[in-house]
Amino acid sequence: MRSQSLGTSPDKHPSLAPPQPKGVQLSHTTRTLRSKLMHIALELLNELTQDDRMLWVVGGGSVVSENDSKGIKEPDVHGSNVTIEADNWHCHLGLDTVTGIQFVQAIAHGDLLCYYVRFSNDDQEETLLRSYFPNPYLDDDFNRTELQPEKLQAFKDFRDRYVGRDGIVFVNLSAQPSA
Repeated sequence: MRSQSLGTSPDKHPSLAPPQPKGVQLSHTTRTLRSKLMHIALELLNELTQDDRMLWVVGGGSVVSENDSKGIKEPDVHGSNVTIEADNWHCHLGLDTVTGIQFVQAIAHGDLLCYYVRFSNDDQEETLLRSYFPNPYLDDDFNRTELQPEKLQAFKDFRDRYVGRDGIVFVNLSAQPSA
């Protein structure tokens, strides 16, 4: 896990202003909320890329790409676009397309709980990017094991810092009680 701290203040990235769609008049409030969400999304991406144990899933439709975090670097920002790059993959994300961020507890592979952050475009009902926390029910060799509370705590710490900020929510898609 990398330990350096990355700043994401508006002063560092003053170009993070969401573009206004052609022919659409957005209210000042809508523009302000989108701008805040873009800054929070970048802040969160910076934090998530600090942990080289995360699994990154690009897309959410009929084609997705699952990627490990080996060699993941600090996100590179150009205007409202961010590049996330690791040793053997990279992706580009338009921060201005992120209209929702959700912390999710879900079921995967039949009965295994998993925990992730979802960056979405709610206007398009589209998953843009997901970042999965190390699964607390899998050991380092991905074999099922008893709950490892320290892995679950990482998700809880992120969730508790971000949920409630400018529309960021927690979603429990499992039948289990919330973590």
